[in-house]
Amino acid sequence: MQKSVSIIVISLFLVSGLFAQASNYFPPALGKVWTFKQIPLDTLDNPVDSLITYSMDSLAAEGVYHGLNAKHILSKTGLLQTIQMQPYTDTNYVNLNGSVGSVFFRVPSIEALIGQFDTTGYGQYIATLLEFYSLLKRFENWYGMYDFQRTVNQEYLIFQFDTTVTINNNTIPLRFDLKEKRLNDEIIFTDYGAFDCKKFQENITISYTTQIFPPPFPPLVIPIFTEVTYVWFALNEWEIRRETPANRIDLTLLGYGSFAIPGRIREIVLPISSVEDEELQPLAFGLKQNYSNPFNPSTVISYQLPVEARVTLEVFNITGEKVSTLINGEMNAAGYHSLEFKATALPSGVYFCELRAGDFRSIKKLLLVK
Repeated sequence: MQKSVSIIVISLFLVSGLFAQASNYFPPALGKVWTFKQIPLDTLDNPVDSLITYSMDSLAAEGVYHGLNAKHILSKTGLLQTIQMQPYTDTNYVNLNGSVGSVFFRVPSIEALIGQFDTTGYGQYIATLLEFYSLLKRFENWYGMYDFQRTVNQEYLIFQFDTTVTINNNTIPLRFDLKEKRLNDEIIFTDYGAFDCKKFQENITISYTTQIFPPPFPPLVIPIFTEVTYVWFALNEWEIRRETPANRIDLTLLGYGSFAIPGRIREIVLPISSVEDEELQPLAFGLKQNYSNPFNPSTVISYQLPVEARVTLEVFNITGEKVSTLINGEMNAAGYHSLEFKATALPSGVYFCELRAGDFRSIKKLLLVK
């Protein structure tokens, strides 16, 4: 009897350990396709339905990436009407080792910040944000973000580094750190179904540092911005929801005021059904913002034509000099179109893409960061 009880206890222990393995929270085979709805949140965390987009991820391959065996996940983002026709434009990488799921850190939050600065009247700080971005690019690497056996509410450090940035000729010492915490398991209800999930919280913090007392005393660290993100993982599905509440950056200590950054939700939904061709016919000319932006060295430019037309699509530098002609001629097919712009030979900087079709003219700003 005692031996039987021991066998049962050991078996339960092994089973519980099995389900805490990172691989059990990832699809077992290639070919998996996830569809997500991406919902922007205003500064009060209310959904902005008019700005909803969709993304599709595809588990396409497995192979070594930067020294680790990785799952290769292709990704694309767009509108509901066009997402299925668009090409995949990005790749994410996941490594599964025991209880830990590692991701290749690619600094996505800085790109989001650049977009928010540029659309909220803080365009003068673009150069500083690009400097942040260049600094963080040095830290692109594998990081063990998600430990499925980690003790609940035990925070662990992913990375930390100190640096300086220059704003209006002022050199400011800053500290960047990323911390992770596993929270209590939680049931999430989605359009795709209900999931019993492992939940994580990740905090990326930017702090101002100052040396009040000389070494060996440590510097005084004053947080000026913390972005909190919650992530939910389901068995055999991987990530099914990611939520970042709205936040505020307070730079009054440095003399630059404060401003809000909207939040965002990314949640799994049912696969998008095929749409008949006649429903995809655009009603007007249009030029979409390129993706990704900033980019290096290539980006995808999408545009739409309601009728056949003579089209010119050109790229100019900030001085107005034309650096590339992408299209110059008759387009005999109305509909949605995309092409890749390669800027391998161009230096980092701001560029402008202009679409002309008949009397229609539209310009989008591109940011090339090398």
